[in-house]
Amino acid sequence: MGGLRSHQFSSNYLRVIVDSKLLGPFGALVTSDFLIALGAVYAAAAVRFGGDADVISNSVGVLWYRALIFAAMTVIALFCFGMLRTKHRDRFLRTIVNAISSVALATAMTILITYAIPQAYLGRGVLALAAVFTVAGVIMLRFFFNRIVDEAYFKRKVLILGAGSAAATIEARMRRRTDRQSFVIVGYVPIGAGTSEIDSQLTVRIDAENIAAFASDNHIDEIVVAVDERRDNLPIWELLSLRLSGIRVTEIVSFWEQESGRLKIDVLKPSSLVFGDGFICSAFSLVQKRLLDIFITSIFIIIASPIMLLVSLAIWLEAGCKNSVLYRQVRVGYRGKPFQMLKFRSMEMNAEADGHAKWAVNNDPRVTRVGRVIRATRLDELPQLFNIALGQMSFVGPRPERPEFVNELNKVIPYYDERHLTKPGITGWAQLTYPYGASVEDAREKLQLDLYYLKHHSLLFDLMIIMRTVEVVFTGNGAR
Repeated sequence: MGGLRSHQFSSNYLRVIVDSKLLGPFGALVTSDFLIALGAVYAAAAVRFGGDADVISNSVGVLWYRALIFAAMTVIALFCFGMLRTKHRDRFLRTIVNAISSVALATAMTILITYAIPQAYLGRGVLALAAVFTVAGVIMLRFFFNRIVDEAYFKRKVLILGAGSAAATIEARMRRRTDRQSFVIVGYVPIGAGTSEIDSQLTVRIDAENIAAFASDNHIDEIVVAVDERRDNLPIWELLSLRLSGIRVTEIVSFWEQESGRLKIDVLKPSSLVFGDGFICSAFSLVQKRLLDIFITSIFIIIASPIMLLVSLAIWLEAGCKNSVLYRQVRVGYRGKPFQMLKFRSMEMNAEADGHAKWAVNNDPRVTRVGRVIRATRLDELPQLFNIALGQMSFVGPRPERPEFVNELNKVIPYYDERHLTKPGITGWAQLTYPYGASVEDAREKLQLDLYYLKHHSLLFDLMIIMRTVEVVFTGNGAR
């Protein structure tokens, strides 16, 4: 009975905080992990000292701020290991490994903090027990979370206005469960006389004047406008009534943006870029970004110097000391200005002996044995720290492409040149979300992610991307 009550309590707790009207899945996960780590410290102190408050106070001291430090380090470490992503599913064994690794990193960071702040010392016994309790709590949380967060009760009910080509992009590209983790589509409403590209079983045949009644009867949370031809077709007064009644009304571009973290260019209109929010590029934000680049690059150069030396030796041992360790390649930078980007050599010396630029591909035969390792861990990118120091690149930004590819892609992909309105980066939103570009279609997908970054870039967004990059280095997820 006790186990059943515990399961019911955990489920009910998660049902409350996962509800999108409160914190949402991500906020629920962060809050729960923080509380687990916080409680683990108190539980560890109680176990270690028999629950005697006076003994705890004399042996450890004030506990609350020590617990806060450990909890904060735990959340940061979980983020670095990808444990806070709500739209990804790892196998249970991998979840266990990542949980142990995350808490081990959090423990190490807590110990380092105590060296800087001796007053925050927690005690080896309490810290070890807190780590064990936190690992158990984090694993149990994922076990419940992965089941509860997918329940339809927590998802927004969405009605799509339109059944043409724009609406079809939602049905075609958001089919997976993880793509629809935060919403459920009630149906598609054909608008106008255009051809329907949606399966008839998914369409809702209602007149425009009945949309409000249908939305009320079916508890619709959001209306997505995906009408191909809006002129004289859009039921503007009905949409206004819905909006004023508290139902969210969203354009398909905004819907794609919020659900996939990208700007869908095949439904994107220039007016959306001109009149929409975002794309703020003030002098203050530029100075802020440059100061962050200088600060992080200085730290990374100091920390990575021994690693760069080892990588250089490995390349020399494999290819011979007569061959160059660094690879210089012309790339297109800020506002289309070319520059020489530095990388550790990961391919054979004559990888492009015919003089023609080639796309990177999976299992590229030109990649050396050392090259595969440094590519998988992104160590081949380390020399670009010097490009950042010279002001040619930023730490976070779109991946710089070669002039040959840029000229080709500008002709076939709309808005492609807009990605050069910010400095290119070592890492970025597109690099984390999508693998290396190997075709025009890959470049199109990455552009949508780059445009999303350009629209929403900020100091916090950059810091989040940097932390996600640390996850790639630790786990290898997302590397190719």
